[in-house]
Amino acid sequence: MVQYAFQPELDENDAWHAIEERLPDISRVAAELRHHPFSGFIHRVYCDMRDRSRAEDVHTLVDRYTGKAYLTPVWPKLEVLPESSAVGSAADPGWNSVSFEHAQQLALQLLRTATLRRLRLLRRKAPEKKQGYELIWKPNWVLTGMHGRQELRILVDGLSGSYYVIGS
Repeated sequence: MVQYAFQPELDENDAWHAIEERLPDISRVAAELRHHPFSGFIHRVYCDMRDRSRAEDVHTLVDRYTGKAYLTPVWPKLEVLPESSAVGSAADPGWNSVSFEHAQQLALQLLRTATLRRLRLLRRKAPEKKQGYELIWKPNWVLTGMHGRQELRILVDGLSGSYYVIGS
């Protein structure tokens, strides 16, 4: 199976700056770049806009741990990983609990729901899958810092800079 990876858009300092905007007094303890397994899909969606139809490509990612599907902006360039790459070795053997086939169904289900809410779909044309990637490794920074006496572990998306606390 061919494996792909996104290159991080944020370096370690960028990840810390995203956190320091909200917690300026956090002390930096550690940072680790980790890659998380996803399946990715590009679908062509046909929509009706004022008596004209147009097509647009919609990108989705499905988390291979949880099965959660996400609509995403257009992806940055994907890089093909060599088979011997360490990025592809997930520490948790349960990462593949969502099959590629199930991921395809989840992506299409999300796409149908989202497009019905945002766009009026042409009844004659269903979304068409243009491309599917069985395994894409997405970068995340796991930051450990001290805020007062409390240790915080924060996951920062390596592409968008969004973050959330994963442990304290």
